[in-house]
Parts: sequence; structure tokens; C-alpha cells
Amino acid sequence: MVNKQGYIKTIESVIAVVIILLVAYSAVVRTSERSPEVPRGVSAAQNVIRGVFEIDEVLRACVIDSTLCGGDSVSELVGQVIEDNVKNIPYDYAFRLCTDPDCVCDLENLCTDPSASCDPDTDCYVPTGAYPLEKEIYASDVFISSSVSGKPHRIIRFWFWKT
Repeated sequence: MVNKQGYIKTIESVIAVVIILLVAYSAVVRTSERSPEVPRGVSAAQNVIRGVFEIDEVLRACVIDSTLCGGDSVSELVGQVIEDNVKNIPYDYAFRLCTDPDCVCDLENLCTDPSASCDPDTDCYVPTGAYPLEKEIYASDVFISSSVSGKPHRIIRFWFWKT
């Protein structure tokens, strides 16, 4: 048999390539992070809360124009809708009313009582008074557009985390 040395070199090269590909594949699989899935209870609560704001025209009008709330604060009404839908799951929550699409909870502007002197445009309502820094937080929001001229749209952004 002629060129035995050529066959052996070819087999060695193929084996080396396979080993390199296996090492590269295992390194990539270990380092890639999967995005956490939203727990079923949180997802259901988020969907129900969004649905309440999508269906209830009186509540949407109140969020846009606080004079239509019948004496209640907008923060109290929004907080009550969220509270009614998270009482069956072991999660805390926070929410904020804003007009800026980039609004988040600022740790310096936390409010624990919506009936107190909370400014719904700058304060983030957190009923427990503590915003988690080391937990997975699940966010959702509702965009409410204004059909009344001169009134800005509002975004209700809410966050959930395990207690």
C-alpha cells in the first residue's frame, strides 16, 4: 500500500478538527445565558392587569385626567387594581405613572402610601417600601392614549418580584 503516511495524516487532521469543534461547542453552550421565563402566576397577573386598563374606559379616563377620579388619587386606583390581582401570588410589586417611555423606578423617589403626598409623575409606588436589588424583576406596562385634546398620554409601568 502506497501513501500510508498520507492517510494517517488525513485521519489525524479530521480527528483534531472534530476535537476542536467539540471544545468550542461546549464552551459556547456553557457561557450562553438563557433569559429567565416569566413565572405563570406573574404572567397571568400582568395580563389581567393590562386587560383591566384596556377594558375599563372610566379608569383610563381617570388615569389621563385625575379630576375624573371622584376624589380618589390616580395612584390609589392603580394600586388597587394591581393589589387585587397580585394577592394570590407571593410577589411584591411597584408601579409608576409616567408620560416618558423611558421611565423607571428611581431609588431616591420611592413612595409607600399612594394616598400620601406621592407625585405620580416622579414617584414610584412601592407598598413594602423596599425595592429589590438582588432579585429577578418582571416588568410590564400599559400605554393609555388620550382622546382629550391637551392631555398627555400616560404609561402605567409595573414591576413584580418574589417576596
